[in-house]
This record gives sequence, structure tokens and C-alpha cells, in this order.
Amino acid sequence: MGRMWLETDQDRRPFTFIRARFSDGDGSATSKYLPRNHLPLPAQAWLDRGIKQGHVGTGEMQFHGRLRDIRALNREMAGEFFVDFSIDRAEVFFAPGWQPASNGSGRVLFHNVSMDIDLDRVSYDQIDNGRARVTIADFENPSLDLRIEAGSSTALAVSTWLETPVGKQYRRVMSNLGSFDGAVSTEVNLSMPLRGPDPEPDVRVLVNFENASARSESWGLDLSQVNGGMEVTADGIRARKIAARYFNDPIEIDIDTPGRGANTRVSARGRIETRQLLNKLPSSLTRDLDGKSDWRLRLDIAGLSTPPDKPLLRLNATSNLRNTAIGIPLPFAKPAPAALQVTADVDFFEEQIWFNSKVGDSIRTRGQLVADDERDFTLNLLDVAFASELKSKTRRRLNIYGSIAEISIDDWLQYLEDSGAADPDLLGSVEL
Repeated sequence: MGRMWLETDQDRRPFTFIRARFSDGDGSATSKYLPRNHLPLPAQAWLDRGIKQGHVGTGEMQFHGRLRDIRALNREMAGEFFVDFSIDRAEVFFAPGWQPASNGSGRVLFHNVSMDIDLDRVSYDQIDNGRARVTIADFENPSLDLRIEAGSSTALAVSTWLETPVGKQYRRVMSNLGSFDGAVSTEVNLSMPLRGPDPEPDVRVLVNFENASARSESWGLDLSQVNGGMEVTADGIRARKIAARYFNDPIEIDIDTPGRGANTRVSARGRIETRQLLNKLPSSLTRDLDGKSDWRLRLDIAGLSTPPDKPLLRLNATSNLRNTAIGIPLPFAKPAPAALQVTADVDFFEEQIWFNSKVGDSIRTRGQLVADDERDFTLNLLDVAFASELKSKTRRRLNIYGSIAEISIDDWLQYLEDSGAADPDLLGSVEL
């Protein structure tokens, strides 16, 4: 239903006013309303599949101006053309590799050479009740701008993110994390030029954690009460001062990826129960650690370019161990107030964990944990070197070597017996 007014003369193009109302239409036919012949081919291709389906409730079309090229009318501000309609059950395509938004409900507006799709309710993959806005500001120089806002559980947000082009590089690492809990609010910003044969979108995902949590049995990791913002792009992840708890201890986290395909570095700091950092070791080796110390942790998460024989995760940890008491016999024993500098490097592979540490100025250790069929890790190797460099990785079991001024065999035998670690097969060699 509509009406039309037309004025014409011999010298100038006709002037017309058209106004029409429509209802019960097909949203996938939207591009038919537009001046397709004046658009670049990539813009035409996107419009043909941009609104893949949807039901048009009611709408209005209006044209006011001389019958000229709509682009000229827009540049000269000499006319108005718009199509405005409501839509529901819409499915909107964004870019190759991205899931379309579905079940959308909102409005679509074409004004001269621009377009806005504003959906106040939309589903994206497994996430419902989001908001989305798709904009092409100028069909003469077309660029698609998308913004999606949604809130969901942490588990849904993680699984959805891993299926996006910017998340796929972290699938291998994230497969070791589970038990997700808490909530996440997400804002996806995508900008893609609709020119050229193979336009690449520029993507920026803002993630805000709200008391989120995650665990990793393989890595002995327990994070809870995670709060703060993180930015994800095609080049990597960045975050500053995310608050969290490592087991029950508060920590602060920064995240940075120096470039596309590179390792992502997670830096954390806080006063942490020392025994929890060693929770993958047998309890007989850690039960006599008591107290919390200031720790600085650096985790390097493997990027896409990391070879399969390199670690998925590399951890560096440093502390002066103040306020941690060590009840192991000398030369490891230490009262809580005393300082003892310790540095440890831990490499996490699919089936094994290697670690190296330096304790004080003269003690070095190296160890290997191996996973069984149930993905439980057991100690396969532990080398302890006193005032000596570590030997090559050729031994198994417990190997002690180097030079030390004094050691109490009786104290160590009693300690091993009390701890339940006095296994005759445990000791591999002693060269002191």
C-alpha cells in the first residue's frame, strides 16, 4: 500500500515522492531494494548473503527527490531514500569462518547509501540473548562494521570463542582446562572492507570476567574469582591487572602476545602457598613446606607456530621464600623468616612434565613427571646436584651428586621413612 507523486518537465529529470508500506515479507530478499548495479562486487556478494533469512513484520519505503543516481543525490544532499522494517527470526552473515547470528529480532534501515541492522535480541552459536549491530556506512566505499554484545556462562563463552577464527590457535592449549564456572560478558567488534578479492576482517573481542573459574588437572592449576577485562585480536591476547585466586590465594595477572602466531605470555604475582605451586610432585616431597611467599610467575602459552615437540606451556617461577618454612633436612632446611632465593622452570607437554630449579647459590634440581593411562603424573626422574652442574638426561629415579661440606645420613633416612618415600627402588645413584 502506498502513494506516489510525480512532477516532470522537458529540461530536468522528473521529481518524485514515493511512500509505501509493506508487511509479511521475506528478509532474505533485502538486497533487491538496493541500487545493486552501483555497488562494488564484494558489497553485492555480502548483501546477497548478509541477511540469509528472516520474517519481515512491517516496514516502510520512501523516496523523495529527482530520479537520479542515488549516490549523486546523497553527495549533493538533494534527495532521500530509505527502507525501514522490523524483522524477526533473522539470520545474519558476517564474514567467512564466523558463525552467523541467528534468531535475530530488531530493525533494518537503509538510508541512501548506508545500512544499519540493529538486533536487540540475537543468538550467536550457543550464546542467546545477545545484541548485535551491523553497519555499512557508505556503499560507495563499503566496509562492514559489526558489534555483538552478549553475556553467558564461562563454559559457553570459552567453547564459542574457540570456534571463532581468533580462538582456533588456542584450542590445543585450552583442551587442558576444564571445570569452567562463573560468568563472562563479551563484546565482538569486527570491521571488514567490502572491496578487493579476499577482504580480511579486523577483529577485536573484549571479554570481561565476572567471578569466573577454571581448573586443569594436568597442570595442577586452580583459578577462581577471576575478574577483569581482556582483549583478543587476530594478533593475540592482552590484559592488565586481572584479579584472581590461585587456589585460595589472591593474585594479579597480565597477559600479552607480542605478535601474530607468537607465544602468549601470562604474568602473575601474589603471595601464594608455596606447596600449591608444587602440587604435581609427590606429596612426600612437598609435605614439609609450610607458609606463603611472594611469587612471580611467567607462563608462555604455545602459539600456532610452536612445533609439536615443544612444550604447550612453559612456566617460570621465582621467589625468595620468605615466610615459607622448609622442614626437609639440611642443606634444604630453612626457618620461615629466612630468605632463600629459588627459581624454577617447568615445561608441560602432552604426556610429561620437565622441571629445572636453582635453590640458593649451589643447589640445582631437574625432574621428570610422566603421565599414565589415566593422565595421572608420577615422578620418573629427580636429579639433585650440590655445587655442580646438572648431568645429561640419561638417568632415572633419584640421583644425588656433587660436593657438599656436611650432610646427616641419619636425618635423611629418618625423613624418608617418616614421609613414606623410603622405597628401595627410589634411589638411583649417589656420587657425593
